Amino acid sequence: MFEGTFAGYEDDPLDSVVEGHVNVKFDDVRVVACEVEADIGNSLMLKSISLGDTYYAKSPFPKEFFGGIKVGSRCLVYGDYSRWDHDAPVAFDYKMGKEALSVIEGLQENYLKMESFAC
Repeated sequence: MFEGTFAGYEDDPLDSVVEGHVNVKFDDVRVVACEVEADIGNSLMLKSISLGDTYYAKSPFPKEFFGGIKVGSRCLVYGDYSRWDHDAPVAFDYKMGKEALSVIEGLQENYLKMESFAC
C-alpha cells in the first residue's frame, strides 16, 4: 500500500497488442505498508492497467475513472509488489476492486483509522 500524488495517465504504448490499457503515474510516493521491504522510489508508473474486464483480469477501472481524478490529488493505492520487475515494481491489487485506488485529498491525517479504510 502506498500514498502518491496522481500525476496523470497515458495510453499504454504497447496497447496495439491488446486495446484498453493505460499507464498511471504517481509522484511523491510513500510506502504505507508492505509485507516485504519495498523501495519503489519517489515516482512510480503503474503500467498496463486494464480498462474494464479482460480475459486475464477483472478491472473496475474504466478510462473515465482515471480521467475523473484531478492531477495533483493525493491517493492511496493498494498494490501487488510480488510481481516486481524493473519496469513496473507495483501492479494494482485488483482483488480490492474499486478500493484499490482511493483519492485521500482533504482527509484527516490519520485517515487510515477511518472505518472506510478498514480491511
